[in-house]
Amino acid sequence: MRKYLLLLYFFFINIPLVLACNLSNYNQNIKEGNDFLQKQEYVKAILSFKKAYHECYYKAHEIDAAVLKTLKRAELEGKDLKEIYISFKTVTPKEKMFYTFDFESNEYKCALVKYNKKYHFIDTIGRKISKLQEWEKASDFYRDGFTEVIKDNNTYLLDTLGKLYLYAKKEGNLTPETIALDIAFWESTNIPEEVFDNKQLEILDFSDNKIETITDDIAKLENLKVLIGYTNKISKISDKLDNLQQLEVIELSENNIKYLPQSFFKLKKLKYAYFDKNNIKEVSKDIKNLDNIIELDLSENKIIDIPIELYQLKKMEDLNLSSNKIKELSPDIEHLKDLLSLDLHDNQIDIVPDNITKLKKIIFLDLSYNKIKFLPNIIADMKTLRKLYLIDNPINNEEKDRIRKALPNCLISFENKNTEISELAKNKKFVEAYNLSLSMTKDDSTDYHRWFDLSWRALFVNKPEIAIQAANKSLSLNHRSEKVITNLVLGYLLSNQWYIAKSIYDDWKGKKFKGDERLSKDVFLKDIEDLEKAGIKHQDFIKAKQLLLLSPR
Repeated sequence: MRKYLLLLYFFFINIPLVLACNLSNYNQNIKEGNDFLQKQEYVKAILSFKKAYHECYYKAHEIDAAVLKTLKRAELEGKDLKEIYISFKTVTPKEKMFYTFDFESNEYKCALVKYNKKYHFIDTIGRKISKLQEWEKASDFYRDGFTEVIKDNNTYLLDTLGKLYLYAKKEGNLTPETIALDIAFWESTNIPEEVFDNKQLEILDFSDNKIETITDDIAKLENLKVLIGYTNKISKISDKLDNLQQLEVIELSENNIKYLPQSFFKLKKLKYAYFDKNNIKEVSKDIKNLDNIIELDLSENKIIDIPIELYQLKKMEDLNLSSNKIKELSPDIEHLKDLLSLDLHDNQIDIVPDNITKLKKIIFLDLSYNKIKFLPNIIADMKTLRKLYLIDNPINNEEKDRIRKALPNCLISFENKNTEISELAKNKKFVEAYNLSLSMTKDDSTDYHRWFDLSWRALFVNKPEIAIQAANKSLSLNHRSEKVITNLVLGYLLSNQWYIAKSIYDDWKGKKFKGDERLSKDVFLKDIEDLEKAGIKHQDFIKAKQLLLLSPR
């Protein structure tokens, strides 16, 4: 699943990750923290260390040590740690209290805490979030708005609004009370028949299988709200899909779909639809009927024309039509009044209509890899625009200067630095590659690709703490960026946190990363090999390779 459910959770506060380093403020915050520690004011000490983290990201390991010291002293004195404020990972030697991730890279702005054998969640100022309850076992919210929790031997999916979905990971575990079913990664060629006898299901995930057809039986699941089937071999979708009138989310990315059935366009409650990486050539005019759609992804298909009817979707906020064969953008684009993000990169567009400047809420616009020479003369009217990508378009220097002056508050990219970074790394100029990657995250801290790349480059210059933070940031910006976990686990390994690295390796046994045909163990092993070839060594590489080589195929 993706970030679609995040849009429901506006009450969380957004705290950006800061890479700048103000040593003066950092030292002052550390001094204040140590002073509070001496006075046994542990909560204030933690808060001061948190401020230090904001001031100097590069010293995260020192701050972790200071927090660990504070927790140990508080524990020795028998203090109640429930209200300790925390904003970064740390594990005590006895693992009595476990913080799974930092608030800075967590979109949901809540952290998982294990205390006295119970898991609960705290917010950014350390308060227990009562509606998320206490659990015997729990994981973080990296599952795109859901976390898996266990209580009284029952497994649930919990969303950040506190709603529970009784959860089964295999069709054989279904009960009449089960409302969420995950049958992903089972190498199945069809959805088991018994699944369709469970009309109470609201969430069905059958991704990463070998399913070719969504049969008419899907119509029996009339209470379904979320349907996920990415990375299969689906080429046909039932014409009875419109029986799912409660459906809000559908994700069928990375399949062999050539057209969308008419039944799809009758899903009146649909808000989020993802059909990227398919073989769709044409979008029906009936798309106008999806008048509640908020986010639509049809990227990496074979679409040539955008039907005018698509521009009638008044509630659309995020539209991705990148990597198609689109030649023309209609002036009717102006009718998408609520549009925040428009991605049209890698198409064949040569003219940008003046009416695009009437999108008064737009923040992100990607027109890279097209045939554009000029933008509208009134481009300055796009005052809300904060990111504009025009990479690899035939725009002359005079026009580039005009665009920069017209949009002084907008980050504008005309060049792709990724090629330069790759070339530096190829020539073993790892420091230069790292520094350039780092500068790109400073230019744009909201692009998950940049954090993904930084997490990899940091490993080659022995900066595992930065690799960890950058990987977490990439995941927080795009939960489907799961392959960055390969960099995350190496960050833990190189920073001597084998127990965390091992748990990640164990969790991914026998699985594949989305979009990669290789088993995860093969990806992990290849990354270790690349690091060793670059001269990066660590004593735990041997343990990691032994563990991975023993993993099942």
